[in-house]
Amino acid sequence: MKVGTLANSEYPGSLSILITTAGGSEEENDTEISSTLFNIQRFIEDLHKGRSIYNFFTDHPAFPPQPMLAKLSNEQIEEEGGLEEIEAQLSNKESYNREIIFHVDLPPHQFRTILMESWGIRVSWEGDGLDEQKLRQYFSTLNAIDVISEQTEPDSNDNHAFITLSSQQQAQSVQQQTNGIIINDTCIEVRVEQRVIKYQFNKRCLIIKNIPASITNRIIQLVFTPFNLISSTVDFNRQSKYFEAQIQFEFEDDAKDAINLMNGKQINNYKITIEYQKLDESSEQYIPNTNRRPLRPFFNAPTIENDPKTLYITNINPQTKQTDLALIFTAFNAIRVNIPFRQPIRLHYGFVDFGSEEDSKLALEFVEGKVVDECQLNLRYSLKKDVLNAAHSEQQQIQQSPVAGDPSLSETKPTLILRNLNQLTIIMSINSFLSEFNPQVKSIQLDEQSEEEGAQKATVEFQNTELAQSAQIFANGKEFEGNTITAEIIPNSTTASQTHQQQLQHHPYDKTCLVVTNIPPSATERTFQLIFAPFNLKNCEVIHNLESDTQIHQSKIVFFYEEDAQEAFISLNNKEIEGFLLEIDFYKRDERSPTYITPPIRPPLLSIQPPNQDQDGKNLYLRNINEKTTENDLRLFFLGFNAVIITIPIKRQQQQFQSKIAFIDFQNEDDCKNAFIHSNGIQVDGNVLRVEYSRKRLDPPKPKPKQIPTQPIDPNKRIVIIKNIHPETTTLSMNQFVSQFNPIKPVLISPDQDSDNGTNKAVIELLNGKIASDVQQYADKSVLNGSILTAELGEIPPQESNTLYITGLNSSTTEQHLWKLFQQFNLRSCKIPQNQDPKRPRYAYANFYSIADAKRALDGFHDKEIDGSIINIHYYVDQKKDLIKQEQSNFTWKPKTNQQFQYTPSQVTQNSPLNIPNQPDTSVNTPKLPNNEQALKLQADLNEIMDLTGVDQKTAISAYRMQGKDVDKAVEYILNNPQ
Repeated sequence: MKVGTLANSEYPGSLSILITTAGGSEEENDTEISSTLFNIQRFIEDLHKGRSIYNFFTDHPAFPPQPMLAKLSNEQIEEEGGLEEIEAQLSNKESYNREIIFHVDLPPHQFRTILMESWGIRVSWEGDGLDEQKLRQYFSTLNAIDVISEQTEPDSNDNHAFITLSSQQQAQSVQQQTNGIIINDTCIEVRVEQRVIKYQFNKRCLIIKNIPASITNRIIQLVFTPFNLISSTVDFNRQSKYFEAQIQFEFEDDAKDAINLMNGKQINNYKITIEYQKLDESSEQYIPNTNRRPLRPFFNAPTIENDPKTLYITNINPQTKQTDLALIFTAFNAIRVNIPFRQPIRLHYGFVDFGSEEDSKLALEFVEGKVVDECQLNLRYSLKKDVLNAAHSEQQQIQQSPVAGDPSLSETKPTLILRNLNQLTIIMSINSFLSEFNPQVKSIQLDEQSEEEGAQKATVEFQNTELAQSAQIFANGKEFEGNTITAEIIPNSTTASQTHQQQLQHHPYDKTCLVVTNIPPSATERTFQLIFAPFNLKNCEVIHNLESDTQIHQSKIVFFYEEDAQEAFISLNNKEIEGFLLEIDFYKRDERSPTYITPPIRPPLLSIQPPNQDQDGKNLYLRNINEKTTENDLRLFFLGFNAVIITIPIKRQQQQFQSKIAFIDFQNEDDCKNAFIHSNGIQVDGNVLRVEYSRKRLDPPKPKPKQIPTQPIDPNKRIVIIKNIHPETTTLSMNQFVSQFNPIKPVLISPDQDSDNGTNKAVIELLNGKIASDVQQYADKSVLNGSILTAELGEIPPQESNTLYITGLNSSTTEQHLWKLFQQFNLRSCKIPQNQDPKRPRYAYANFYSIADAKRALDGFHDKEIDGSIINIHYYVDQKKDLIKQEQSNFTWKPKTNQQFQYTPSQVTQNSPLNIPNQPDTSVNTPKLPNNEQALKLQADLNEIMDLTGVDQKTAISAYRMQGKDVDKAVEYILNNPQ
């Protein structure tokens, strides 16, 4: 028999049934089980590997690998539950398990492998000129997914490899391009194949085991930021009693780079070991990513003035610490990471030094453009140390001279000597370290007196002795860039009062300091910090002089740059706070004022993209707002930009999120743009604001025209009377005309006694009032055989019964509650069927001792409210019970006229009341009864029992017989014995 015929005839599934045992040891045949497992193993193995040798004795033919049939066989075994049975038999601990394990040399998970059909090419060549790495490098340009080398015999000179591609079309295209080409002086032969590949590892997920508790998830995210991680988790492994990290990547290449660059590195002084996530029988199916990773950015080589081992980083979030930045560059052997002290409150900058140029180049390629703490890092090669120091020194000499180009105003200044500086310290970092004392670094050089090798010293000048002394107290004994420094003053022996007077004439005002007067008495430093925060203030001070008769209140604001002070002056002068118009002016210098030092030119502000067509150019969306920041705080913050409306959504406040959002409306687009530029990235209450244009508000929907309420549908109006029927219209054509509505009875045509032109009329009985209303609208003014029909509704009085059908119940209503409500009307039984649809209102049945009791209950509770829901009550026999009887009995209907029609009920529609949700289908397996009164009564009683209790037909028959064929007793017995 052919192997394909065996697989398609479900031979593997039949084998799995043979090893299934019922649980008794005397029923188990270990020899038969062992033999069957052996046959399963051989059959699956031959399908996977093929059979290359013809066996003459067993008449087993040779055939190539059959991956599709192997997969089909695996599915057949799984459908029969064979996988679980195989695992149970292989773990059997009875005495005969040794023979089973001896014959079946496969582990249990061999039967539950993770397989995937893949198209690719099989590459063959002779000699040692090619290997897997060279093939991977060549075929990566052709979008190859994976390259797998095949094992060959030791003495063979033939080599093979399978290269996975995304589709059959791509495999055929690559085969046509590469078949017969020469790679590395080796000719290759290529053919297209489809294989079932088993993946043992998830190559987009990395595992770091046995890490200490000090390594948090944020540390893992920072360390693997250069490799485009998607997510990471750090969980406690109860088996190893250590923490374990799992990192997910989008591309296999990212995970591979992470292993190559991070495996064996130290995080928080702990050496980590990284491996791919292993796949087992419980793992989800792994599908390689067919998309290629985008190429990393390309950078020009460093120039002569650049330091190839140092990177300059900008756009750093002020909340990002120096240790965080060091973690990001862990993979690239960073030697030193420095974020200079006392930077403006806007985005910061920093430097990273590496041990080699190759590490610096890799860091630039991997980290450029990565987002850290919601800020996109910008990297470039830094200038060399001597070039950077010379540029700063020259700039300071020009800016700090009292009058540029006037040697008569020069003076000798007090000097501070800083010793034991780090060998990598530069002038820029010293200026940032002592920025509040207006330093001028004259030189930085090797300190020959220091005991530490490579230590430096710096010479720093100040404008007066007070500033030099304050700087000496601040710096002496403090740790700076990893070294504990010392500071000593070389005193100034000369005075320069005349030079100071001349400098006052050239600089009468301090262009980096504003004085604000006419401020409200309740104003605090926080008030002015909020007002001037968009303009990059350095510090502020509020002075309340209450001893004076005029009670002067004023504030002094200091900025980093003259441009910031100028913009603040223009934007905030004469703005109103608590009914006070702020009066702002530049600080006027006097004889006691220190020498004015012109600050450097402000770096350009960050440019923004104009709003697109979906964004509102007059509205800003703020996020990452501190939970204690209020709308009043934001009004002060945007005081200089003419904000009209400021809104923090109330729901956000009630939920107490860690950060809030806000919407800011402005008078025009220019104010909105300036607010965007000056507020994005500013710290408010410790949180860095994130600003973007908000989406345009959609126009409110137009109110729908009021619809005239239609008349409610009367459930009793189930008859449609059609008049003005042409005399030649037959009963057959009339039945076809309304057949789509499934009338309960055949349509009868009779002469219309009220008509003057001899037309006929027809009476149609429908399932419910809704269908009758649809038929009336369909037939009215329709044309049939040349006559325009007219249609009107007719009413059928409801059939009274002692059982009520209650709908619209609340989910909280119980049977005990219904008992209390209807007990006053002599209630006999009450039932809420179980397993009802939770998305719909519930229903119930109430049975009374008499029809009169049911009628009183119907009149008393119809359209009343129970547990917050308005209920509807109808007689249960109405449109339900009678129809069930009609369907089951296949009765013959006789009209009042002499005409007789044999009627077979049509199929009830899906929307009919017969399809009661979660009720047993009484039409299934119902025996056909003879057309006699006894059979009709028996079927009617059983239907009533099933309707009232919700049980199946078998249970209803059993209870009916046990209680002497009494319906009431049978219903009561079922309700009292739910089991």
